[in-house]
Amino acid sequence: MGRAEKLFLGCVSDLVFNAAEELSRSLQSRDTSAQKAHLVCKSVLQYYQKLRQDEFEFEHLYSETIKEAAAFNIEPTLPRHRNRPKRYDDGQDAHKFDSPKQLHKQEYIETLEFLINLLEARFDQNDFDIVCDTENMLLGAANGTSVEFLDSIKLYTKDIDMTKLKTHLKLLPQFIQVTNEDIKHVGSMRTIASALNSSQVGKKLLSEVTSLLQIYFTIPVTTATAERSFSILGRLKTWLRSTMSQGRLNNLLMSHAHEMADQAESTAESGASSHVGGNLSGRWHHRCLFVNLPSQIADKRGS
Repeated sequence: MGRAEKLFLGCVSDLVFNAAEELSRSLQSRDTSAQKAHLVCKSVLQYYQKLRQDEFEFEHLYSETIKEAAAFNIEPTLPRHRNRPKRYDDGQDAHKFDSPKQLHKQEYIETLEFLINLLEARFDQNDFDIVCDTENMLLGAANGTSVEFLDSIKLYTKDIDMTKLKTHLKLLPQFIQVTNEDIKHVGSMRTIASALNSSQVGKKLLSEVTSLLQIYFTIPVTTATAERSFSILGRLKTWLRSTMSQGRLNNLLMSHAHEMADQAESTAESGASSHVGGNLSGRWHHRCLFVNLPSQIADKRGS
């Protein structure tokens, strides 16, 4: 690979991966919903398709690359022509490019088509449509609009009573207004979940909505949360803690994953009282769970 080709591929990477980085940041947000994920993905997909179809985009990128190459005294050249391996030789000569521009244009198109195919394969799925339909139905019901059961929602007939669900969806906007009068418009699933979590009576009153929400939240829009959970697990469940019980591991994961201090403290202290035996429980600060416990136990016994 020549210096000019490396420079051109670097410019192509800067063009396409800046958009991909913004897409990745949007998808990994904690407040990402199925609708938002679909919207940002569709925007980036259309951006890549425009780069692929518009001839001016390539011409502009190539001219800018040539200017940068001239500033470093780099002359665009074609790589040395290589014949096909004999095992792939079908009797035809390998393709020869007439100019470096033709070679770079093929590399440009291949890069964009690869990214377009990846995005279409990831987000143009039937399962993703089910998540979007569920989200649209719940948000529409929470805002008092008419509710239509699509075929994708009927997939959950074994888990949810559809007749009761229709009634519960009609009660949902009034219940949200009673729990929080400041809410004028429901724009996220977290608002519905917070309203139901504020009262155990509400969960029983709208039991089918609660079940549908539980199904919805078990379907991750992205894999970022799961990847972070496994990273935390690798830091906590080391070989020195191989005998840690499942209950204590769960308490440590909850304390480590959630940044709210009050919730972390209450979870850690409950884990300490349950799993640290004898007079050690309840007397240490919850942060001792994340440091070297053996040395502290030795100091405690020595004192």
